[in-house]
Amino acid sequence: MDDLYLSVLRQALFDEKAAQILMEILCTIIVAFQPISINTISAFLPENHQVEDLVQDLGGVLKDGDPDRPIKVVHPTFREFVLSNRERANGFLVDSPTSHATVANACVNVLEQFLEYDILGVQAEDQLLPRNSDVPFLGQLIEKQTTPAVRYATAYWAHHATDADISLEMWTFIRHFLARQLLCWVELMSWRGNISLCVEGLARIHSKARKQHADNPSASSSLNLSVIRHAYQFVVHNQTTLAQAALQAYSISLVLTPQSSPIFDGYRERYRSRQPKVVTTQKIEWGSHSVLEGYTSSIEQLVFSPDSTRFIIISGDGVLRLFDAGTGAIVGVPFKDPDAEISVIGDCTFSSDGQQFAFLTGSNQVYMWDSQTGEEVLPRFLRGKKRVYRNYTRSAFSPTHPYLAAIDGPGIWMLHTKGGKDLMSFATYTDRHLPVDIAFSPDGKWFVCVGESKRDHTNGRAFVWDWESQKRINSYDTYKIKGWATPPMVAFSADSTRFATWGNEGAQIYLRESSTGDGVAILVGKGSDGCKSVVFSPQGSFLAAHGHDTSSITLWEQNEGKMVSVINGHSAKVLHISFSPDGQRLASVSDDQTVRVWSIPAGDPLESIFAGYTGDIRHPLLSPDWTKLVTISSENLNLYNLQERAMGSVSRGKPRKIMKYDHVAAPLTGSLIARGDHFSKDGGLQIWDTSTGEAVGPVIEGSRTGITYLVYSPDGQMIATTSSDLHIRIWDAHTQTMIGEPLHVPCLSANLRPDGFFFSPDSQLLGVCSSGSSYVWNVHTREEMWSHRGNSVYTYAFAFSPDSTHIAGMDANNVYITNVYTGSRILGPRKNSLYTFGAFSPTDPLLAVTYSRGLELWRIGEDLQLVVELSFEGGDHRGLTFSSDGRYLAHGPFCWDVSSVPPRTYDGRFPPNSFEGKGLCTHSFLTYQNGWIHSSYPAGAVLPVPSNLRLQWLDRHWYAYGTCVLLWNDYGEPIIVDCSPLLPKP
Repeated sequence: MDDLYLSVLRQALFDEKAAQILMEILCTIIVAFQPISINTISAFLPENHQVEDLVQDLGGVLKDGDPDRPIKVVHPTFREFVLSNRERANGFLVDSPTSHATVANACVNVLEQFLEYDILGVQAEDQLLPRNSDVPFLGQLIEKQTTPAVRYATAYWAHHATDADISLEMWTFIRHFLARQLLCWVELMSWRGNISLCVEGLARIHSKARKQHADNPSASSSLNLSVIRHAYQFVVHNQTTLAQAALQAYSISLVLTPQSSPIFDGYRERYRSRQPKVVTTQKIEWGSHSVLEGYTSSIEQLVFSPDSTRFIIISGDGVLRLFDAGTGAIVGVPFKDPDAEISVIGDCTFSSDGQQFAFLTGSNQVYMWDSQTGEEVLPRFLRGKKRVYRNYTRSAFSPTHPYLAAIDGPGIWMLHTKGGKDLMSFATYTDRHLPVDIAFSPDGKWFVCVGESKRDHTNGRAFVWDWESQKRINSYDTYKIKGWATPPMVAFSADSTRFATWGNEGAQIYLRESSTGDGVAILVGKGSDGCKSVVFSPQGSFLAAHGHDTSSITLWEQNEGKMVSVINGHSAKVLHISFSPDGQRLASVSDDQTVRVWSIPAGDPLESIFAGYTGDIRHPLLSPDWTKLVTISSENLNLYNLQERAMGSVSRGKPRKIMKYDHVAAPLTGSLIARGDHFSKDGGLQIWDTSTGEAVGPVIEGSRTGITYLVYSPDGQMIATTSSDLHIRIWDAHTQTMIGEPLHVPCLSANLRPDGFFFSPDSQLLGVCSSGSSYVWNVHTREEMWSHRGNSVYTYAFAFSPDSTHIAGMDANNVYITNVYTGSRILGPRKNSLYTFGAFSPTDPLLAVTYSRGLELWRIGEDLQLVVELSFEGGDHRGLTFSSDGRYLAHGPFCWDVSSVPPRTYDGRFPPNSFEGKGLCTHSFLTYQNGWIHSSYPAGAVLPVPSNLRLQWLDRHWYAYGTCVLLWNDYGEPIIVDCSPLLPKP
């Protein structure tokens, strides 16, 4: 074959110059990551005008000479021939590193000429930035607006660069490209749905730049590394946003990059008109580790694949994400159960080779995915239980057969992983016990299940099967197991000769012989609330364990169960333990924010693989090969490559969480906001300036009373708070001192916000409603001006009239308006069960009230007459406001023209001008939905809330005024985002 290949190649040569041209073409074809066409090669080699002729002459070894069709090598041995060595290739050797360098340069040159902002031309000046899903026929548009050469270069320039021997000149070339075209490249990759390739390519370049700097440190290599690191962190940290909306690369993603960045300072200046204005005191920094995602939801599971190449995170909101542990890229599409109103994902487990993983959902499905691609392999309906409980249902792959075992309510069933066929059920074999955890031995011969009692939740029971004969060979009682336990509760030794089971109460560990299920020893560890984890050494003959609340680790010999050592050294409870791959060391991650390493079997402290870590770190997990560490910090999901450097500091310290029952208020004038903490011992009432994001002094003295609600006076001078001690306090917003004495109000709740709490428009009166009673006081004299004690919890007041003389409310049967000075009232028959907001028209005798799915408009006269009832659905229903001229009425994202009868829905493209106000009093038509800020006028998604700001209770605590949105970081500090640059102007 070699002679044939030489003959074909030589006949294509007609002079010495042709030899050079031929080799350029051949090198490009051979090292390409996918087949490319003649036209693409011509774009990469613009000075070579003989590409088509030479490719046609190589028809004996190359297939398809059509200019637009990809060229394929006829036989794989030809590729092997030209890549072999100089002697064998005989003048036609393709040097792989040099060829990759040539193609990388060619790709970048093509991109430099082609890339630009909004490369597809989808952004109109009078439109919001579109999300990728908003662009019709996106695939066809990409084909039309780009060439095959551009598409190839976009996908693979970074991969060619990392496979090349990068020269100093090429490093400079890459650095300049990232400084000029990073965002445009990311944009096109997003349109093509290839953000994961961006992450992978930059991760590979970053790794190579780091090695080059370590081997030959210089000012140039340091600058190269800094630029590439910032480019990589930008893509990996924003990959979810960038995958959804390409043009957000120039918007919120760009704004939230570090100041004094070697590349992003220039980008921020270049695209300033396309960025929201952000006010925050938070300093944005990117460390040497990979900050993958903001992560503020609770974490249900964090698990590495056995080969340490992938890890999975399942969050409390029912979303599963698969990550590449080497690059930090999200693999595939994050999963949320499409068949359930509330997504619930149960246990997730990898196969023993790490190539597949399975997870169970609350809609009775078992899914099996390919770990490398993140694509679904096998969906399957689960029998039995109607609900999967995250801390209850478990699954396990057989290491030797294509079987998946899964707990299905009261039983266990086996699924064939190739075809989804049910093999058998173990439901009757667990007697009177509900299975909690299951495991196969590494050699696939033995299968163990641990269960809890169905009746009294006292003793647990373990069952042992010989898998080859599918017969139960033993069972035994264990210590108490309760259904709230979090598995695992079964572990096998690496040689499959021993297994251990344990419970979540008591410190007993049952060490058993695998082939018979007979007891070897009952091991007693440390900890009063049960054993949390047991791990066997992968190469040696030891097992280690720790309790839920203990700072020590106990080590035993596995054959007879003799205690070897008790390892002490942590100052707080141990969270995670892991043997090194050689079994000679043990690592422990503790709540004292350190990772320590111990010798085995002595348990002596060794030098740690990194210096430790600081800050509020949760869910730390080492990969099985000890090369990666994943942590959830106060704001982010962090990935550390432990082969590269010490972890160092990753957090600003203990965060001040925004809790469900914390409350936020903003004044109607000025630029101050206040937040009251309900449960925090360190929290209270604190004030910030929205123009700077700075706190206006510390937490107000005397305000640490468990604030349940707060409100500003319309003149911005006072803040009123209700507290869990059943008192109202009024504070001077500027001096931050209490005005007068606290006012005791018995009808308040110690833990719930009042039904209504508001100042009169002239700031002289204060109303409160709770538990069916309503009161109005004079703010300065504390004189009770009016009260109403109803016979129903649905009795309360909700709005003052514009002249501050009347108050509107509801009781068991009526809507009412009462004069707070004379007590006279007018009534209207109440139609709906519970009203939420009320507002008086500033110009007409009208009262508007809202309920969960509608709005009523009442005319005020000798009595109240219902004029019209309007219905609506969806949206974030906040606030009820008349425009200053009384013509329009707004409720959350909805607006009606109430000057006509019946009122009509406002259909203008932009908000009515009569809603414009000063500062924080302006009604906002911005809403928060599913991670995005949306606008009603014009309608559409404006920008995504960065994932690290999507706090658990964001739907309660976000606040909008005019074109601004108030968010909070995980330290309880405000972040003000002005969306006006992104909103089209009238």
